Amino acid sequence: MFTTNSNIYANYPSFAPDVPGNGYSVGDVLTLFDGGACAQPPTFVVRNVNASGGILTLSVVDPGSCLSNLTSPYFFTGGSGSGCLINTILQTNNGIAKVADVNSLAVANNLTINQSLTVLNTLQLFTNAVVNTGNNRLTLGWNDGTPIIGSLAVGTNARINGTFRRAFSTNTFTENDTRALFPIGTATQNQYVAINYATAPTGFGYISASFVAANPGINGNLPTENTVTISNLNTEGYWNIQSEGTLAGTPNIRLIPTGFANLADNVAENRIIQRTDASAVWQFTGTHVTGTSADTLRRTGITLGGQYAIGRVASTLPLFVQQFHGVATHQGNLLSWKAANEVDIAYYELEASTNTQQFESVHQQAAKQVQYQFLHQRVAPIMYYRLKLVGKNGKVAYSGIIQLKQSNLTVNIVATPTITTDKLQLQITSPKAVSGTWYMINMQGTRFIQQPFTTVAGTVQWPVSVSHLPQGTYYITLQTAEGSYTTRFIKQ
Repeated sequence: MFTTNSNIYANYPSFAPDVPGNGYSVGDVLTLFDGGACAQPPTFVVRNVNASGGILTLSVVDPGSCLSNLTSPYFFTGGSGSGCLINTILQTNNGIAKVADVNSLAVANNLTINQSLTVLNTLQLFTNAVVNTGNNRLTLGWNDGTPIIGSLAVGTNARINGTFRRAFSTNTFTENDTRALFPIGTATQNQYVAINYATAPTGFGYISASFVAANPGINGNLPTENTVTISNLNTEGYWNIQSEGTLAGTPNIRLIPTGFANLADNVAENRIIQRTDASAVWQFTGTHVTGTSADTLRRTGITLGGQYAIGRVASTLPLFVQQFHGVATHQGNLLSWKAANEVDIAYYELEASTNTQQFESVHQQAAKQVQYQFLHQRVAPIMYYRLKLVGKNGKVAYSGIIQLKQSNLTVNIVATPTITTDKLQLQITSPKAVSGTWYMINMQGTRFIQQPFTTVAGTVQWPVSVSHLPQGTYYITLQTAEGSYTTRFIKQ
């Protein structure tokens, strides 16, 4: 029983302020019974938690005028091992437990929470402190009424491993203000985020952020911004950032990645890209701001909400490809590219992948003709391609990645016979009427025939004379509003 109006020390097995103990163990429960009135709410201090990671449940039973105010504040000092777990329960007179919010929280070592916890006013993370939230979240501030933004102090190498949520209102501050900081990361590395509004937002709400240490993956093509094309993603992880409430505006974002192996040394070649979720295509929002360090990335005026990753810009070597695109056909995936300047190019390599991470060469072509095509026999319903450019000086550059889906095939085009000397039959099969333009090109990209066409549902055939064409390989492409479809034949 406690009748104090000062600090309550729980230094197992003693309650004396400075008596060290062996620490709490897994399953230990510390129960405080209210002993009467006290002038001011006490500070509850837990120290000497088992270094291997004790689990401590604080249960306040039948709170009276003293311990009912125990939420102002708590001070948890964890052990030196993998951490302690504080399960804070405020138990009412009728025995129903609820999560207790705290006015302030200070973490000196490791802390794990097994329910979501809100710190109303002050959160302090000492040097090397780690808060593990698991599937829960740690919230700083309050925005379900009168906004409380909350104060944050972060020591060197301190972080929150999990979801950290902060209250935001109609405030403006710089990215270096601690009100903008989300000191998140993993159990071993910092992956900080800063979000600030240069122009005051409207409304109020929360912004939450967490870091996911997993390959973000690619769905669709990587984005292009003006003349900048993203060629690949850093696979070490991505940030999940969401907003809630009535908060509206276009904030600025700063990512500070740690341990990313594929960041370009040239700071201009690292860009923040985002998508709404894993099923969406990566895109740019806002404006890129080139910084002075490769491991600090910024964009202003972003659209808030979704997943954020770091893309690497295709190298700006003087090995320049003007166009690179592909189309899924019934015969395979047809890739084509066009170079603007081949003076310094030795050869091209077309690389394919089924997962955007492991690419292998499927075709090599000497640089000698400006325009190129290659039909690749796909090995999976969804394939990814990039073009590798190798310079005469040994330098290497990559194009952006394009995605081709077999499921996009809705029209089947066949040229028979596939080897001919004078004429062939062009056969088009489609589940519905289609219209567009069909054209014929050779391997060098020279266009010989181009005509509009319209078909009905089912199969349609028409003859095509090719007697006037030089010998060689040719491609016939149907260009419709839904896509392009290509077949190939050889003229002897």
